[in-house]
Amino acid sequence: MKRKPHFHSDTEECIYVLSGKGAFCTGSDEQSVKVGDTVLVPKFEPHFTRNTGEEPLVLLCFFPVFQLETHG
Repeated sequence: MKRKPHFHSDTEECIYVLSGKGAFCTGSDEQSVKVGDTVLVPKFEPHFTRNTGEEPLVLLCFFPVFQLETHG
């Protein structure tokens, strides 16, 4: 499945890799990620992740917002 970039206009995102291995992709860059890695994504940064391994890529994503109802 081809993933498309997305961004968050109201908050940063923190992505922690729980299992598997993959790639964190931005418009012009691709960074390998593995178990235990953390990626910090600024507001408005187009990004997506993709699985590059045989195992499922499991991510824990944090959004530091005060009210989740307003998160877009």
